[in-house]
Order: sequence, then structure tokens, then C-alpha cells
Amino acid sequence: MWRSRNYLLLCMMMLFSHASLPAQMLKIGNEEGFVQGINIPWRYYGQDFGGRHNRQYDPSFYDRMFAKVAASGVNCVRMWIHCDGRQSPRLGSNGSIERLGDQFLADIGDFIDRAAEHDLLVLPVLWTFEMADGRLSDLLTDEAMQQSYITESLIPLLQHTKDKCNILAWEIINEPEWAMDIPFAGTTKHTVPAVAMQQFVGRIAEAVHRHSPHRVTVGSAGLRFNTDVFAQTKNYWHDLAFQRAGLTCGTATLDFYSVHYYRWRFENLSPFRHSTEELQLDKPVLIGEFGVLEEPAGTLLEKALINGYAGAMAWSLLANDGFGSWSDYEGDMNVFSREKAPFMPPSNRCMSDAEPPMTSCLLYPNPAGSAVSISVAHSSAILLSMVDLAGRLIIDRKEIEPERYLLDLSGYVSGIYHIILQRPNGQLLSRQRLAVLD
Repeated sequence: MWRSRNYLLLCMMMLFSHASLPAQMLKIGNEEGFVQGINIPWRYYGQDFGGRHNRQYDPSFYDRMFAKVAASGVNCVRMWIHCDGRQSPRLGSNGSIERLGDQFLADIGDFIDRAAEHDLLVLPVLWTFEMADGRLSDLLTDEAMQQSYITESLIPLLQHTKDKCNILAWEIINEPEWAMDIPFAGTTKHTVPAVAMQQFVGRIAEAVHRHSPHRVTVGSAGLRFNTDVFAQTKNYWHDLAFQRAGLTCGTATLDFYSVHYYRWRFENLSPFRHSTEELQLDKPVLIGEFGVLEEPAGTLLEKALINGYAGAMAWSLLANDGFGSWSDYEGDMNVFSREKAPFMPPSNRCMSDAEPPMTSCLLYPNPAGSAVSISVAHSSAILLSMVDLAGRLIIDRKEIEPERYLLDLSGYVSGIYHIILQRPNGQLLSRQRLAVLD
């Protein structure tokens, strides 16, 4: 009876204890900076690159657009690529994905280069949730088809752009929750289980981390799907979620979170009301989309900065869907960029030396008794530290074997501890809560 009560108490302590990292901005080159961005997000939905269906890529159009937004202090643009898959990539007669054409790759390369000329970062978005109802819907669940996409389309795209210094990250999919069979979501005609979407995202994340120096994220539809701390919320994109889906710790992971917010959607779960500290997340958080609200854009940008977010990207420049337009943001962004210049270093910095992703590797069992197994998918040296809730250092940078390490817990009193994994150079790899039962 005592043990079961103690177990329940420790689980509650794990739920409510603050184990989050300090709020972090994203590195832009060798500096940390606030992302003040704008969603383009397309000129011709799903047909902007590759020159098919009479939709030719127009470099001069983007030159003018980049000049306009850069003049108002924008330092990042978010652009969608495949969208729902209506034009790219092509599907072969055998059901596999065909190789992206040279013109497609050239167009995307030119887009990124032209953005760099205007000192703009680019956040390219591969897919959006509407693919679940499109011609390539099987890509979400068919592992063989996913592998053909990775081999024939994604890897050539990553290789073509690997030296582009101004790619903020690759966003795998926009608002995937609307295509997932989960509470408060699943609005597409066809939905997939959460684990299937996590596997789709995780496999692409693995490929990006193997073949590109750039970061990876997902454009989550809202905080409801990206944190565990509030009632009826769940973080579907934590490293452990990918591991539970059968993917590899250390590569199937996001480098930062990205959440969206509109006034009509989950109003109480607004990033402009909740700080990143409240969210208790282990990585930086970008507000990847926000629309017109009751407050001016400048006020929202200020709140995003104060609340610890890595940046905020307004919707939108060209979507023309009633949720916001350039005229709603232009003046406020201009003022904000001047007032907050120290937080916004130049964007065109080479990111080929981007740090490897932070990982939250598996502790098992948790809660633990006399020992806990720590799985770390790294071949290099790992240093382990252990801290109790009072901040006392219990284990100080102990070198452990990679892959799997058994930590002896005999002699430790019951309680909540933080397990911290670092590289020898001090780079943080993981910080997790561990409950110990004596």
C-alpha cells in the first residue's frame, strides 16, 4: 500500500514539477536571434516550382516581394513546396515516387538564393495536412512509398540546398493534426492514426538530419497538440513520441517546436497568453503562424518576445484567405524591428555548422527502483549529470557509454531527479525527469 501511494505521489510530482529548459532563441549563424517572419505561403498553391501547368517560376516577382518585406524589418519568409501534392512529386506507374526534375530544384535554389540577397531566412514547408485527401494520401501510411519519396525527391532536394546558408529549418508538414485521428482534430475526409503521422514525420526528420546540415520542425496547429501541461492537451512531437512510434532516438527528432495560433481556434491556449516556461518544453518554440487578432501586430510580437518564443511569423502575404494581409503587419513590423534591433541579428549567416538536434532519449523504467536504463543513440562520448528538485548536484558530468547505460540507483532516496546528458563541449543533448522509488 505504501509503495502504491508513493508511486502515485511521485507521478504527480513529475507532472507538476518544472523540468523545462530556459526559453531559447534560435541560432542564426553564431548568434541567437528573434525571428520576425511573414508567411508567403504560396503564389500558385502547390504549383510554384517546376514550371508545369502554365505556372512558371518568376524570379523578378520574388525579388520585388523580398525587397518589400525586408524593408519593413522581416528577417524570415515561410514558403510551401509540395502543399497537398497536386503537382509535385510525380507518382510513377508502379506506385513509387519519381525523381524531382532539374527545373524544380533550380527554381527552389533560386528562390532561396534571392531571399539571401535580401538578407532573409527561409523556412520551406514540404507538405500540408490536405495531402491526406490528395492523390498522394498513401504517402502518410505506406513505408515503401515514403522511402521512394525520401530517395527520389527529398534527398536530391537536400543535396541541392545543403550549402544554402539562409535555410532556418525544413518544416516537414503544416498542421498535421487536422489529418490525424485524435481528439479536437481530424478534420480532413481521410485521417490517419497518430502513430502513422509520427512515423511519417520521424522518417523524414531522420533523412534531413542525415543528408543536410539544417534543422527540422513541424508546424503544429496549436499548443493543444504541443504540450502536456494543460487539461486535454498532448505533445505529439516530443522525442519520446517518435521513439514510442518505433523510430530512432537522436535522429527522428525535431530541433525546435513550431505552433500556430488564430483567435477562433483554442483561444485559451494562446502563445500570447502562455510563456514558454509555462509550457515546460525542452526546445525553443517558434510561433509559425498568427493571424489578425484584437491587438495590433506590434503588441503580439512584443508578447512573443517577452513570453520567451523564438519568433513569430504573421499570416500572410499572398494567401488572400481573410486571416490577415501584409497591410495588417507592415507598419508594426517596421517599428518592432527598429526598436528590437539587438534581438534581430542579420539573417544571412551560414548555418552549415548547425548543432545536432537535442535528444530526449529513453529512460526505462520510469519510475525506477534500483536501476534505470538510459538509451542514447550517439557514438561519441556522453556526460551524465543528475540533479534533485532542490537543485543539488548528485552526479557531476559522469562519462557514460553510448547506446545504452545502466545507472545504479541503489542508495538514492525516493523523489524526482533531473537526468542531464551533455557532450564534452557542454552542448545539451537531453534533460528528463526521473522518479526514483526506494
